[in-house]
Amino acid sequence: MKPCNLETLKPAATEFRSCIHYGTEGSSYGFRLGYTKPWKSRWFVEKDYDKLLLEDYKLKTELKEKLKSAGVSAVEIERPGNKLRIIIKTARPGIIIGRKARKSTS
Repeated sequence: MKPCNLETLKPAATEFRSCIHYGTEGSSYGFRLGYTKPWKSRWFVEKDYDKLLLEDYKLKTELKEKLKSAGVSAVEIERPGNKLRIIIKTARPGIIIGRKARKSTS
């Protein structure tokens, strides 16, 4: 196999198969983390870290599964002190909030 030369690369399938990319690819989210993107979980503890991490994972997967029809793109978790704050980013918030919540706030 030969190294990838972008100037001579043709759209033929055989050219794409014979092209090798040297080096490793990293996560684009990982490169932006801390600069333009925030952490998805924001908390710190010295004890029971493994239990809270497992709890976060279970909460995120269960919420994404139950709210699949609402178009959930992200679930963020904050733990300020002894509280738990869950931030759900969704395309259709009306499905999560419901009609009665809208009427009671006005």
